[in-house]
Amino acid sequence: MKTMVEKRARKIGLVAFLMTMLFFASSSSRAQTSATEVRGLVRDTTGGVLPGADVTLTRLATGTISRAVTNEAGLYVFPLIEPGEYRVHVEMPGFRSHTVTGVVVQFQQRARVDINLEIGDLTDAVEIVGGLRVLETDEASVGGNIESDRIVELPLVSRNVGQLAVLIPGVTFGGRMGATTGEGGASPGGTAVALVARGQHEITQNVTLDGVQAQESRNNSMTLMPSLDAVEEFRVQTAAYSAEFGLGGGAQVQIAMKSGTNAFHGSIYNFTQNDALNAEDYFLNFELAPGEEPQPGSEFRQNHFGGFLSGPVILPGYDGRNRTFWSFNYEGRRRTTENIETAWYPSDAMRRGDFSELLNPVDPNTGQAVRAPIAIFDYLTGEPFPGNIIPQERLNPGAQNLLQYIPQRDFTQADPLDFTNRQAIPTTMTQNAFFVRVDHHFSEKDRVFARVAWDTQEQDEPEFNPNFGFTHFNEPLNLATQWVHIFSPTILNEFRFGMQRSIEDRVFRRDLEDFDQDGLGIGLWRVALADNRPLVGRENSIPAMTGLGFGFGDGGNTFGINLFRTLQVSNHLSIVRARHSFKTGFEFRHDLHNYQGSNVTRGRLGFSDLQSGHGFASLLLGYPDLAETPEGLPLMEPRTKHWSVYFLDNWALHPKVTANLGVRYDGIGYPVAANGAYRMVDFQHTFTDPDGNEIPTLFPGAVGEAAAVPLMEPDRRFLMPRVGLVYRPADKWVLRAGGGWYASVATGFTYLALGFMPPYSGNRSFQAVQDVAQQIPVTVGGETFMLSTRRTQPGSRLLELGDHLFPGPDEASVSPENLISIQPDRKGSNHWTWSFDVQRELPLETNLTVGYVGSKTSNLVDSVDNFNQAEPSTDPNFQDRRPYQFFHDPLRPETPVLPLGNVRFLDSGGNAFYHGLSVSLNKRYSGGLAYGLAYTWSKAHGEGSGGANAAAHFQDPRDRRASRALQEFDRTHITMINVVYELPFMRTATGLMGGLLGGWQINGALAFRSGFPMTITQPNHLNTGIATRAVQFVPDRVADPRLDNPSRELWYDPSAFQRTTCLIPDAPDLCRYGNAGRGVLRGPSQKNLDLSLSKNFRLPIGSEQTRLQLRVEAFNVLNTPYFGNPQGIGFQSADTIVPDAPRMGEIRSLAAPMRRMQLGVKLTW
Repeated sequence: MKTMVEKRARKIGLVAFLMTMLFFASSSSRAQTSATEVRGLVRDTTGGVLPGADVTLTRLATGTISRAVTNEAGLYVFPLIEPGEYRVHVEMPGFRSHTVTGVVVQFQQRARVDINLEIGDLTDAVEIVGGLRVLETDEASVGGNIESDRIVELPLVSRNVGQLAVLIPGVTFGGRMGATTGEGGASPGGTAVALVARGQHEITQNVTLDGVQAQESRNNSMTLMPSLDAVEEFRVQTAAYSAEFGLGGGAQVQIAMKSGTNAFHGSIYNFTQNDALNAEDYFLNFELAPGEEPQPGSEFRQNHFGGFLSGPVILPGYDGRNRTFWSFNYEGRRRTTENIETAWYPSDAMRRGDFSELLNPVDPNTGQAVRAPIAIFDYLTGEPFPGNIIPQERLNPGAQNLLQYIPQRDFTQADPLDFTNRQAIPTTMTQNAFFVRVDHHFSEKDRVFARVAWDTQEQDEPEFNPNFGFTHFNEPLNLATQWVHIFSPTILNEFRFGMQRSIEDRVFRRDLEDFDQDGLGIGLWRVALADNRPLVGRENSIPAMTGLGFGFGDGGNTFGINLFRTLQVSNHLSIVRARHSFKTGFEFRHDLHNYQGSNVTRGRLGFSDLQSGHGFASLLLGYPDLAETPEGLPLMEPRTKHWSVYFLDNWALHPKVTANLGVRYDGIGYPVAANGAYRMVDFQHTFTDPDGNEIPTLFPGAVGEAAAVPLMEPDRRFLMPRVGLVYRPADKWVLRAGGGWYASVATGFTYLALGFMPPYSGNRSFQAVQDVAQQIPVTVGGETFMLSTRRTQPGSRLLELGDHLFPGPDEASVSPENLISIQPDRKGSNHWTWSFDVQRELPLETNLTVGYVGSKTSNLVDSVDNFNQAEPSTDPNFQDRRPYQFFHDPLRPETPVLPLGNVRFLDSGGNAFYHGLSVSLNKRYSGGLAYGLAYTWSKAHGEGSGGANAAAHFQDPRDRRASRALQEFDRTHITMINVVYELPFMRTATGLMGGLLGGWQINGALAFRSGFPMTITQPNHLNTGIATRAVQFVPDRVADPRLDNPSRELWYDPSAFQRTTCLIPDAPDLCRYGNAGRGVLRGPSQKNLDLSLSKNFRLPIGSEQTRLQLRVEAFNVLNTPYFGNPQGIGFQSADTIVPDAPRMGEIRSLAAPMRRMQLGVKLTW
């Protein structure tokens, strides 16, 4: 905490300095990019082209002027301009001058304004109103724009500009946006932009803010949230984009911030949400225990407030109108929420070792069994404890010490294992964001801009157990500069420099220097592979414990204060020659990570029913069935360089045909750890053991700077063609086709696991080996159940809770190490895509587009967490059956052969496919009306998820095609409808009637989305040596689990599945992988309507544009529950084959909140 405060103070000083420097250094207006331009053809009335005509382009908001002369083909082009409203004026001797006003140019649009000159005197002027360029007449890229009016008027629950991306066909929220509403996922919730587009995972997206990189290189998501009032326009390209865009093959997200104009403009606002206005959670008082009082609604308080100011720079002696402009934005957010959660905790009797209630689970009102009985047994002998009571002398002292951290029950239910506690979990969030921009035009030939954006985010992340939880801090900063120089009307150059940087910290509640973990009696925990050193500082706390029936421990993943920084330099040269618009450029990025973290910081203990009959009883006895040593918090310092060059030609083949031709080379780099902390187990360069066997070896065989070498060979394949063709058969018709090859940069998190290796860190594991001991018939409520007990296998190692887990050198030759590997010849993720669409201009400036996009992705980046998994077998000694049982570490020559446990393989071998048909109808805001419809019918399927270091969940790592299925983000049908409508009556009326009846506006967004694919899993009882948490093991599917009329009470048929297991001696035929596959079911669909009603008051203050707006917004206004996925299958004993757990297939959670209200007030001028 202290460190973050100190750093925050330094950051405030830095930003103040940068703001001052930016002001005096100046800059350009709005985000110029080569894709934002006005072009056209000048002809006479007979259709002949007119070279040599003078063309003047004037931006109305700033008065800035650009000039061009038509070339020999009669073509003129104004590249690198700002979005906004323009006037085009054309003069040529012998012809009447021609002026087109009201030309509205969207961000990243190539707007076409063709002009026919009439013979006559120059003074005999012709003036027409141009309006919005509706059709994409010169570019084949697939995507869409969201203009400023829609950005500020549509109801957005988190006021996150990224939430608007789903209005574009083929785009859905990624996991770091919560996947459903766009407000969850990353911490703090609602502060990320992470988009899935046309079958491409969110980690392949590329986000720019004012033309420079704005996403964090560790996960490729944008966490710096620009204020809606400061955003000029928002564009997402989803397929077939030009060679100018790369280093990311997914969504190309471009955000343009507002710059100043010749007039002073501004806004101040406050948006408030309060639980007093919200609907009750569907499950809040869903099932009250006897005598339990109804719970009040969850607390929710949020205030979103700020302001935006802009104008010309006017100082004593200097008038910056038409030359120098500034803009400033501040936005703050304060949020307090409470989520109602339930949990099961053991009774006082259970804490004393008395589990008799589990042996006779009968409802006292009916006399019927409420669940199968559970026998608590002695793991050493397999004998059940008399009366299901553990003798006091058998209770483990370390387990007794942990009871103080386990909450007491609040109530009991008939089922002794049903939830016993329900409470509201509060979460607080504080956010402050700043944005400063200065633009300067030195002349018509030179203009520059500079901008700084800075955000501070702090969110408390509590857990149900008040002893645990953490506070998360994040401070993203983004800098952007640009210089545009015009050498001549046909040669322009654009230079950019940018920096994206984030500082992040996570502070756990039990990160105490004096916390004595070893003194709890749960084992002397050490970083076993780092000279057996003790845990220090924030590493030292209670390890994560699983399988108890409730969450416990401070979690496995944590980190120290981390720095993620990307520097970007790029240059783009545009040349117009005859019918060709050439563009060439380069880009260089340098990614720096200083990361201190791990996945199993404090170690992990797993308990199960196999050691006692119930996981909590196993804890009391002190018998874990698996354990992992702590990895500590090793420091990693990866550095990565990427560079790109490209060339493109927009070639006007014919007045009605334009070809977009291009080629791009991406030199995608792989990280090198500056401190030499990256190592891997290498299966290609092996070591010959004393018996002549080739075994894998750790690489590099050095430490420190000598180990700062690449682990992988660069992938030099990516010389990528891009092709597009646009045909205009008539004024209101456009046919477009495009395609190309695209590559993606792997995220920094893809490689961070390579730092969890010896000698700096590392992980050893233990997994218990047991046999079936007894079969015991028990009758409850007139029903007979067959229970089984188990015992530790004779001769196998028995780990007890108080043991020092792998105490050091004596165990080095017998305790397997879990290691990380990556392909030395690793390939970068890439895909080919192709598209075709037809556009038609309709009345009211409406664009109708019908199109298709397809793609084939290769080298999906995944993490195969069970690479060294043993095959299913009735033999519980899985270590002897691993594909690789030993390895060599050159740093430990005294022990040339070491036992190898599991291997996490950072893979790039998956494939994926996407096919999507879409229909869109869009009208940009004009005349008080904007509307849009986007429908997509698609299928995304493949092997793995493409989620970088996220587990690919290959059940069988040697048969990955068996895991080919729908991608986790696939949604078959998506329909999005949006409207912004200023009611037409009494718009201009004044006086009392105008104030009451005029100025009303209604805005809304309606969503229909299919459910996500859902995988049914089972515990891993296949003796593979892999924990279930690392891999999704699936059962057999013996029937169709889909129901004709699924309901919340029963979403699927659990009896359609059957367990596979190697723990039932009489059923060896079940000892194999299950055949159910991934994604065999779909979760509930989503139907959601968000509405806002606004009243605008025109105030007699300053200009006529001064307006006070009062707004009421309702999210999920119809209060339609969007249910989460149903509960999976379960088994009440290790010997049950047919699923028999209670509430299987029942839905007991929401994927999105019920109706919420937001009140807003805004003053604009």
